[in-house]
Amino acid sequence: MKKSSNLKKHTSKNPLQRFLIDRFQDSVAAEVKKLKPESLLSVGCGEGFDLKHVISFFKPRRVVGVDFDNGALKYARMQLPGVNFKKANATRLPFKDKEFDLVLALEVIEHIKEFEKVLDEIKRVAKKFALITVPWEPCFSFIGLLRGKYIKRLGRHPEHVNAWSKKAFLQVLKERNWEIKKHKIIFPWQMALVYKQDEK
Repeated sequence: MKKSSNLKKHTSKNPLQRFLIDRFQDSVAAEVKKLKPESLLSVGCGEGFDLKHVISFFKPRRVVGVDFDNGALKYARMQLPGVNFKKANATRLPFKDKEFDLVLALEVIEHIKEFEKVLDEIKRVAKKFALITVPWEPCFSFIGLLRGKYIKRLGRHPEHVNAWSKKAFLQVLKERNWEIKKHKIIFPWQMALVYKQDEK
């Protein structure tokens, strides 16, 4: 089976890459632990690496992961047999309104052209909060250039169809009527903890 770029990233033995990923996952997990959600949904969970790290810090009573890739879900189920994984499109989540205390979308929306629909779906199924991460541009692409990757794309990963600076990312979230509780740079990514206006 061909390895996905996400699987390659998370199984890399490069010490710098491992350090950056570990720091990223620690930061995400720390935020989840502070919120102590009883129910958690991971949208675009991939092979489950980030979710596995999160629930090693704090495991809600109910944990669900969704992805559209069968191979990724098979790997995720092997890693986390106690988690409910479902195949689903992030633009049409098969859940009720306000079904989850916290929704994660970690390194997802930069891959999806219709990212606005994804953000709206996350907002619909979230009872309170969402934690969303994307690459911090242009720094993320600059690192790609330094590594000699994707030269013709000026360092941008070929699977990324969207790119946001801090200002642009926050503007996108505000346009979807999210309130920003926290924004943090976890080089070379950025993380936003957001909540619904009607949940003030």
